[in-house]
Amino acid sequence: MRNKPSLLMNSLFSMTRKRQLTILRQLECYGHLSGQQLAQACGASRRTIISDIEELRQRFGASTILASASNGYELVIQELAEYQEKKRALLADDPNLLFLHFLCQQETAIPEKLAAITGLGNQTFLKQCRQLQTLFAAYELTLNKKQWCLEGAEGNIRYFYKAFYFEEEEQPHQLFEQLAETLALRYRPSLPIDPVVSLQWTKVFLLRAQQGGRLEENWEMADFCRLFLEKTGFVIEGLEVCRSLSQQERCVLLFLMMADEGVLSFLLKHPWVEETVPFDPIDSLRETFPKQAETLREDRVFVQVALAVMLLDRLFHVPPSLQRDRQKPAVSGIGKSKALSSAACHYLVTLGETYLNKQQLKNKQLMITYHLSGNEKIKGWIKQRLRDWLVAQGVDVVVEATSELSIFTARQVLVTDQPLFLLELEQPIYRLERPIEPNSIERLGKAILADFLGSCDGSVPSEELPAASAVRYKR
Repeated sequence: MRNKPSLLMNSLFSMTRKRQLTILRQLECYGHLSGQQLAQACGASRRTIISDIEELRQRFGASTILASASNGYELVIQELAEYQEKKRALLADDPNLLFLHFLCQQETAIPEKLAAITGLGNQTFLKQCRQLQTLFAAYELTLNKKQWCLEGAEGNIRYFYKAFYFEEEEQPHQLFEQLAETLALRYRPSLPIDPVVSLQWTKVFLLRAQQGGRLEENWEMADFCRLFLEKTGFVIEGLEVCRSLSQQERCVLLFLMMADEGVLSFLLKHPWVEETVPFDPIDSLRETFPKQAETLREDRVFVQVALAVMLLDRLFHVPPSLQRDRQKPAVSGIGKSKALSSAACHYLVTLGETYLNKQQLKNKQLMITYHLSGNEKIKGWIKQRLRDWLVAQGVDVVVEATSELSIFTARQVLVTDQPLFLLELEQPIYRLERPIEPNSIERLGKAILADFLGSCDGSVPSEELPAASAVRYKR
């Protein structure tokens, strides 16, 4: 039941606050839980859990009801905004979070300020620093105790800032709280921008610009960055500090604003990127995957994955959280790449292994999208009958998870009962004829099955099989 600890959870000084936050999160996620289940999730005794819950009741008051029964606890949120505010206040006085906030803000005289606020002595403060060293090391950063600042690659510092301030909603410390009201981000409407992520990364970039942090410029990418900004129409307006961002930093910021899936979607829809960059992603595939290179180069999606990694490597370097786990042995059988850094090479290998494994599984699966007329009950009946028929023939019919990267896709088909379906879609389109007859679903299923088996083993497609009597739209 335990979730992987985040940077914020790993940072907390108070074990009591860590347990209490864990209790709230567990009840948010799983609903009704027993005292034993909460104790197991927190690594504490049931008596400690009872004490923590009683304190939470007093802190949260009427905004939240921690209902207890003979067999467990349940969280009832009365006022969501008030509940979230009190959850952040729960961590507001945590010494470690205060220390990291001062560090990220490059405050002066941090030990003295922290002692004045928390009352902790020098020995406890030094213990704090030792505790947090492992967090810095995960981002390949070190703590300069003379100037009280983080040292390391600029890209890693920015990833640390992003994780500290925005990875968790319970973070009590904020930056540029009124930025959304004064800043204007302009870009082409077609870009796959995540508005929440874009504001978060913009705050990080502006803070580092104020602090004098600069990404290392890769002059090889100068022409690409200029063209990229022109074609995307990306402009930042509203603050004087925005003027200090270089073209390359703006380019990097825009890529980060798209997030992982958005970048891949953008690259797939804009082939001019591959034609413009001063490198060839095929080179990195040949060097990184010498045995599978010829297979992978025919896969347009994975070529774009390689392109995304190469762009990231040249512009921003591979984020530390995406690098190879140093506790695991290096992957054998891969070549040394001149086109990629060591970290990016291992990142591409990890993506490659995941992609090949998932794609092999997905190739045996079928995802059906429906555009049907009629009420929901009739549409549901059609979907269920077609699914049951295909499953009976051994087809694994799946539903695409929205949280999953779209590069890992099952074989997709579209079923419609509309005679003039003219959408520009890549997947095959099948029409269910109306009115529905007793064998309509079976005829439709046979048409889909014939194509599915043909795509799996190279057999003849359904247009050439007389058994497939349902209509398949040709392109």
